[in-house]
Amino acid sequence: MPARSRLPLLAVLAMLLPAAPAIADGDPASDTLPSAAVFLPYAPPVQSQTATRLGALLREATRERLAIKVAVIGSPADLGAVTSLFGHPQAYATFLGREIQPYLREQHSSLLIAMPAGFGLIGPAATTAAQRALAASRRPISADSTTLTAAATAAVERVAVADGLRLVHPALTGARHGDHATRTAYLLSLAAVVAAAVLLAARVRRPAPGALAR
Repeated sequence: MPARSRLPLLAVLAMLLPAAPAIADGDPASDTLPSAAVFLPYAPPVQSQTATRLGALLREATRERLAIKVAVIGSPADLGAVTSLFGHPQAYATFLGREIQPYLREQHSSLLIAMPAGFGLIGPAATTAAQRALAASRRPISADSTTLTAAATAAVERVAVADGLRLVHPALTGARHGDHATRTAYLLSLAAVVAAAVLLAARVRRPAPGALAR
């Protein structure tokens, strides 16, 4: 095919490239976060209880009108083809925010990045107070997936407090409610046993009808 004949075809292909899926840029979090609230490191796997705690906190934040998506980046491998951004959480937050901007806008969501080097934050929750709170907090430092995810959870809580919210962790609330329900059931059962014992004692002490006739 002559070079001039290929030019229109190349122009058409160039127009189609921006509409290609985010996976084309090799950035794993941009494929996960449009439909999920959390992106976690591939390896080592995050302890299930820690991952559950973060997910529950984000759901509570969303109920309080503070929607936040979180990407936990433990190593360059979690960045796919953009490994040069490892160690630069705010720069990666800006980069990833552009990748998933339509979803952030649609869900009125902010984006928080947690790396061993620190945190990055963009979106409605990135107020001056929240940025200061994150800057003043101790860097995660540890690249361990579970430790870093726990640090991300604490960061979400700090952002919420800075924005005037104090989140009640659903998992903890559920545990307290469960303990209360268990104690209540135990007390009710104990009361039923005591009542049965009292009735039985009353029947034993009650004189037989023949005895009264005498």
